[in-house]
Order: sequence, then structure tokens, then C-alpha cells
Amino acid sequence: MIGQSGYADVARAAVERVLDAEREAIGRAGRLVYDGLRASGVVQTFGTGHSRAVALELVGRAGGLVPANQLGIRDLAYYGDASPQDILDPKIEREPGLALRIWELAEIGPNDVFVIISNSGGNAAIVEMARLAGDRGHPVIAITSRAHTAEAATRERADAGGGGGGGGGGGGDTDASAATRAGAGADAGARSNTGAGAGANTSAGSYPGGRERLAGLADVVIDNGAPYADATLPLPGGGAVCPVSNLTGVLIAQLLVADVVGRFLAAGQAPPVYRSANTPGGDAHNDALLAAYGGRVRLGDA
Repeated sequence: MIGQSGYADVARAAVERVLDAEREAIGRAGRLVYDGLRASGVVQTFGTGHSRAVALELVGRAGGLVPANQLGIRDLAYYGDASPQDILDPKIEREPGLALRIWELAEIGPNDVFVIISNSGGNAAIVEMARLAGDRGHPVIAITSRAHTAEAATRERADAGGGGGGGGGGGGDTDASAATRAGAGADAGARSNTGAGAGANTSAGSYPGGRERLAGLADVVIDNGAPYADATLPLPGGGAVCPVSNLTGVLIAQLLVADVVGRFLAAGQAPPVYRSANTPGGDAHNDALLAAYGGRVRLGDA
């Protein structure tokens, strides 16, 4: 039966799964972010659709990291010459070449680290942004659903007449790029790094089924635990309601912040963290930290 209790049970299980299964991956992501920030880098976040909410969670937030910038489709109108009407189509995220247009409007530094969020991991803009970052030597951290990735690949194989086999609905680490991780946290079969931030793609980043996926292009993959298509409570006539990807995505984002700040403190360094603008001295504190990054950190509507 669909109701508050049913979703509460699902949400609790999803949160516990992240806390139990993803802490090691989040720690490896935290090391990449810490190293990048210590080298004057910025965290570049990117997501489309509702994943924008998770990307925004890391940017311009009291108690969050100052050197964090959100890239977005909106940038085409905010900083480029596109009209708002040009970017209102929700399917624009599937448009080839879109990520490059967004990239060219930003000030990307050599030590920037990318956190890219997508539950499906397959839309053109997401895949292209991950590939652009990886090909230019930036570490890429993916927050995505392994279950969706595996199931989508299985369905694509079936659609292509390739059989299927294995049923991807269970997700987990059964797919090609979820093999043993190495080095700075690169998924074997996905990308190979010669050092933090020096990763060059060594494969197509694709899963069985042929399409490129975000998880296959990332140095560290953090599984948000969402099921195929995200919604969790099945409806009697088909379909489902109540997604969990943003719930767990926000949790992952804050676990990542905590890990990074902990590394600064363990090294005896002051972490670059926002204070609330609604507290005395908050604006002055934040402005002083932001000044070091100039136009590289654009708060936009954060």
C-alpha cells in the first residue's frame, strides 16, 4: 500500500545502504577534492533535470565549501547569448554538444575536480561533460544509480537483438566498469589515471549495450542506491511514485563535504567554508574567501 509509512521504509533503507556501502568511495572522492582544493582548484558540479538539486547542494551553502561552482544549462542564458526560451525544453539535456557550450562559458582551472550527478547516467550532456573533464585531465566523481545503469544496458542489448542475460534489475557491482578500483579510485575498465587530476580515458566508458554511461567515465563512482527509473513505490496500473535519488544524493554531497573538511582539519589547515550570511560577520567572511577565486566561483542563483 502506498503511503507515508511505505516511503519512509524505502527512504530509511536507501539512506542506510549509502551509509553502509558507499563510505569508502566517498572517502576516495574526498581525497580527490581535498587534493584539488589544496592546489587552488575548484569543485565543478554538474547535473541536469532534478539532479541539479544535488549539484546545488555543494555550492554557495552555509556550512559548505567556498571553492565550488555549479555548471548548468542555465549558463547558456546567464553568461552566453542564448535566450531563456532557447533552454526551456526539458529534453535539451539530450542535445549533443551542449556540455561543450557550457564548458566554454566557465573558467575551468587545471586542478578543478568535477562532481557530476545523474541517476540514469546516460543523457548526452552528462556523458559529454564527464568525457570533456576526463580528457582534459580532471578527476571525475560520479553520483549515479548503478541499478539504473545496469538495467538500462540490459534493455538496450535486448532492443538491439543482443539477447540480454543476467537481468540488470538488481544493479550492484555486476557491470563491466564496476570491477576492482585502483590508483586514485579509477574504476577498472572505465578510466586510468597517471595521478590525481591527470586521468586520460582509456576506454569508451560504455557499458554492455554500447551506450556511454557516466559511471564508465568516472574516477570514483558513488552509488545513490536508487532503482531503475528512480521511483520506488509501484502503482497498481503500472509505473511508480516517490523517487530516492535526490534524498541519497544530498546525503552523499554532505558526507563528501564532511570528509573534505575533516582532511583539512587533520592537516592543521583552515577549511574554506561558508558561514551563514544571516549571522554577524557572515558576509565579510564569505567575501574574503570568495575573492581568491574571482569569476571561477559563480553563485548565480545558489
